[in-house]
Parts: sequence; C-alpha cells; structure tokens
Amino acid sequence: MSSSRCVSLISRQAFSKQSHARSYLASKVIARYLATQKAPRSPLAALDTFPNRHIGPDDKELSHMLGQLGYESMQAFVADTVPPKIRVASTSVDDSSIPALSEAELNQRARELAHTNKAFTSYIGMGYHNAVVPPVILRNIMESPAWYTPYTPYQPEIAQGRLESLVNYQTMIMSMTAMDIANASLLDEATAAAEGMVLSYVSSNQKKRSFFVDRGVLPQTLDVLKTRAKGFGIRLVVGDVFADLKDESLRADLCGVLVQYPNVDGSVADYASVAEYAHSNGALVVAATDLLALTMLKPPGEWGADVVVGNSARFGVPAGYGGPHGAFFACTEKLKRKMPGRLIGRSRDVEGKPAYRLALQTREQHIRREKATSNICTAQALLANMAAMYAVYHGPTGLKRIATKVHLLTNTLKTSVEQLGFKITNPEFFDTLTIDVTGAVADAGVLELRHPRRPPTHLRVPPAPRLQLAPLRDRDDALNSTSSMVPLTWPEFGAVHPFVPKDQVEGYAQIIKELEDDLCKITGFHACSLQPNSGAAGEYAGLSVIRAYHESQGEGHRDICLIPVSAHGTNPASAVMAGLKVVPVKTLADGSLDLVDLKAKAEKHKDNLAAFMITYPSTFGVFEDGVQDACQIIHDNGGQVYLDGANLNAQIGLTNPATC
Repeated sequence: MSSSRCVSLISRQAFSKQSHARSYLASKVIARYLATQKAPRSPLAALDTFPNRHIGPDDKELSHMLGQLGYESMQAFVADTVPPKIRVASTSVDDSSIPALSEAELNQRARELAHTNKAFTSYIGMGYHNAVVPPVILRNIMESPAWYTPYTPYQPEIAQGRLESLVNYQTMIMSMTAMDIANASLLDEATAAAEGMVLSYVSSNQKKRSFFVDRGVLPQTLDVLKTRAKGFGIRLVVGDVFADLKDESLRADLCGVLVQYPNVDGSVADYASVAEYAHSNGALVVAATDLLALTMLKPPGEWGADVVVGNSARFGVPAGYGGPHGAFFACTEKLKRKMPGRLIGRSRDVEGKPAYRLALQTREQHIRREKATSNICTAQALLANMAAMYAVYHGPTGLKRIATKVHLLTNTLKTSVEQLGFKITNPEFFDTLTIDVTGAVADAGVLELRHPRRPPTHLRVPPAPRLQLAPLRDRDDALNSTSSMVPLTWPEFGAVHPFVPKDQVEGYAQIIKELEDDLCKITGFHACSLQPNSGAAGEYAGLSVIRAYHESQGEGHRDICLIPVSAHGTNPASAVMAGLKVVPVKTLADGSLDLVDLKAKAEKHKDNLAAFMITYPSTFGVFEDGVQDACQIIHDNGGQVYLDGANLNAQIGLTNPATC
C-alpha cells in the first residue's frame, strides 16, 4: 500500500488482552535490540540516555525470553514474526533521521523552546482561564509520576486510588450542576457538547433531526458541532434562543437545544422558559457551563436542563495552549443509559471489601459496536483528578470565596469602564464584560474583557489533602519518564492561552512541526495531523478525511466501511459517527483476517466502498502476511485504507504503515 493511497493513521496506546504478552515483547525486547544495533558510542557521550533508563530487559533477560520462545537470536525471532516483504531498513528511523537526546539534552532543548513562547496575562477567556494550581496539587499530583504516568484505569486492581478520586470528581459535578448522574470526564468541552447533541438525537429515536444552538455558544464548540452533525445527518440551526427557537418550522423536528451559561460575551440569562418550551415539544436542553460561576448561579438542573457539559480546567488545571483538559458530562436519571464515556461505581472485590470499578455502559462500543452512537471509551483521568482535588482542597466555602472575589473585581472594572464613558453591553455577568468602544478606537466595535483570576491570598495549604493523596497514590501502580513531563508545568508552556497571536507561541509551533515531521518519518506518510486528542478521536478524524477525499473525487456516495469482527470496538462506532455503514468481515480460526471474505465483500460493495479499517499488528498481536493483499483488494475496488495504530510501537524500526 503506497503512502499516497493510505489516507490516515492514528497512534493509540491501548492493546487487547490477547496481544498483551506479544506486544510487550515487540515493544520492549525489540526496542532493546534496535537500540543495541547502532554504532558504538564514544566514552564521552551522554550517559543519561532513554534506552538504558526506560527499556527494561537487559541482554541476559532478552536471551532468556528468546530461549523460552524457542529462538536463538533476535534476528531469528524478527524474521519469523514480521513478513519479509513488509520489512524496512532499520536505518529508516534512527538517530540520523530523528536525533536522540539524553535527558539533560532534552531539558536544555525544552528550555530553548520555552523561551520563544511568551506567557502574558490573558484576558481572552472564551472557555479558557488562567487557573491557579495550588502548590499541594502541583507537587503531589501534577508533578508526581505516581499520578501522571499510569495508563487509563481499565484494571481496577491497580487503579483504586485514581478510581476513588474520580468518584469525587463525579460527585462534585453532580452537586454543582444539580444533575442526577455524571461521568468520569470527557476529553474537552466541545466534544462533550457534541455528545449532548447526539444524545438528544438518539433520545428522539433518531426521528427528529433539528438541533438548535444559541449564538452565545463558544465558537470552538460550534465548529465541532458542525462536523459531528454531518455524520449523523443532524440539521444545526444557529440563532437567538429567545427570539428564534419558537419558529414553527422547527417545532415538529426539534430534538434538542444548546445554550451557554454564562454565554460567550459574558451574559447570564434565565433559560427556564427555554427549557419549558423545549420539553413541551419533546426536545432536550443541553447547557454548557462554567463550574466556578455555578458557585454563584442557579444550577442548570434547577431551571430545567437535561444535560450539563463544560470544562473543569478552571479548577486548578493550566491553560496549556488549549489542553488537554478534563471536560464533564452530567444528565438526568432517565438519560443515564445513553450517557457517553466512563462511569466509576463502587462495588465489592472477591474478599467482600469495598472496591471501585468501571460501571454501567462504559466502553459500550465493545458490546454494541456499529449500533453504538458514541466512540468515547476513555477519560482525562489525571486532569479530572486534579480538578477533584482542587474542590476537595478549597471546599465549598473556599470555592465560593474565590468566585465572589472574581465577581467583585469584575464589578470594579465595570465601574471604572463606565466612568470613562463606555457602555457595558451585558448587564448580567459573572466574570466577563463586553464593552462597546465604538468611536473610542481606530477599529470601532465591541471589546470583551474577561477577568484573569489571581491566586487568592487568604487561603493556606492544609495538611489533610497531602495525607489523602498518599493513601490514594500508593494504591496505584505506575512508571514513566519524569524528565519528559518536567516542562509541562513551566509557565512558558502551561500558562499560554490557545487563542494568543502566533508570535507568542513560536516554541509551541516548533514542537508541533517537529513532532509532525517525526511521525511522518516513522509512518512513511506525507503529512500528519495532531488534532485528534484520543485514539477514538483519531479514528473519527481519519474516516472523516476519507469521506472528504471521496467527495473531492465526485464520489461522495461511497459510504460502506469494511471492518474485521476482531477490530477494537471503537472502530465500528467511529465509522457510524462519520456517516458510514459498517459491513463486518470474517476472521479465521486463528484470528487472522479472512481474505476470501474481504475480497467477496469488497467486490460486492465496489460501487459504494469507502473504507477498510485494519489494526496492524492485529488485535491478537500478529503481523499478518496478507496485509498488503488486503490493502490491494480495497484499492482495486475504489476504497481507501485506514490503519489503526493501536500497536504502532511494534512497527517502529521493522515496518511502517506506508510499506504495509
């Protein structure tokens, strides 16, 4: 499969239980092998290199494992594991193409890039705030490898600490929004709003397709809604919720309404009448909100919202040039079975002791597959836990004091601005003012000022949270590279707003470009996007690109996606979200792809074939011999191939998606 034909690749970190042992061998042992194949290092070369510190097996252990598998050498193992026709020269990805840095060199390089960013106090707002991270949380969670390095908590036996903290997060969200149930976080506010839109559509039994979005919703949220709506055939209607919602042309087809509370210009409105009207027409109300504002405002659940979403980053998570941040999703009791994402519940272990685990429809894609309406199978565990600990640390009284101070300072600014003769266009506000500056500046118009919260001087660090962090922290197992995480908390990276001018983020731009270039070298592709913020989001993005490609070729009717029955559950869910129809492909008794069935179904649907999704190595951890034949079958019948990079680590230095 040529790199010009295979449209998209994602890099996922998950792997199935079946491939656990083999993936470990491929990623750890082969990594050690590749690391030792380079020319001898000078005695004066850096000693704090990553292979020696972070690739576990040494030569003796490597030989022992190979012996247990019946191989005398790594060359023999690789020759028997990876089909020769897809092998690439090991020099295709090495120090000459992607320079390796020691830990000290990495720190120095990060400092150089950080200095080219400019961390100014931001008044932009737009859903992103200058959050203050309390020192106890900064030191004991954000900078603690025990909290920031563990993989997503699928295994409750090694994640009790994080799971218990996530229950605190869920409880906090339920309390502040006045909702019946909340999940353990989503990836970002815009995605959460899109999930709310789809839930509204599904709740109408997929019969009503109009979703009304108030013009006060954040622009980045609206952009995501437009993309997501297309795959489901949802009609977005944008307007003034108080003036345009009651249009008769909407009444019979209305499935839901989205409002921002407070909205993008800072206005605080009473949406009770909106909720009443929506409910009278069988529609749901989704409210996107600000947790800090909710300490002073009436909770959405009390004025009629059915779903409440938002971003929890304001509770002690740095802006970080836009993320990552933990979003939240809460809903009423009657909608809980349709709620996307994870839910943490309390149960009992085999000894009858209390224990936390993933509950309800978590990872529903593995059960419902192409019938699932959401591909969300993960959460922002670290960031949600930071927000949860922020709430525990300050407590209800402390949070309200912070909000009161923010609001009073905004009032002070309002008074000063009005004394200068300017008009505030949003009389009801929390922390954001929109100022009419017509005639006062060269560019006449409206200026929005959003108050940047400063650290409160009246709060002190109590000892209790630290003690709680240590019972919880020690109940998890984790290990990762500390040196790679250190720059995360530097203000030049952490305190940068995503909407600042480009000349303030030259360091970020360089990092993004270098990573894109490196991933192109590793995969053999011509271009790379870092937009997706999870594996499932990458699937959706890749399939959306394939659909756009077909449309550009005048073949927008192509809507069939072939997916092996052994594929990760999010694959068929993502395909449906992208507006594709899933046709399953059989696998053989050993788990490998049934090429005969693939060929038959590709030819059957050749007039409408859009894509084929394949994981390589497979979910069983196997480098299948027929991968190139499979890709050729798809291309011969007009389709494109999407390669799920769940096991990409096992390819590096041995093969790449473009060669496959």
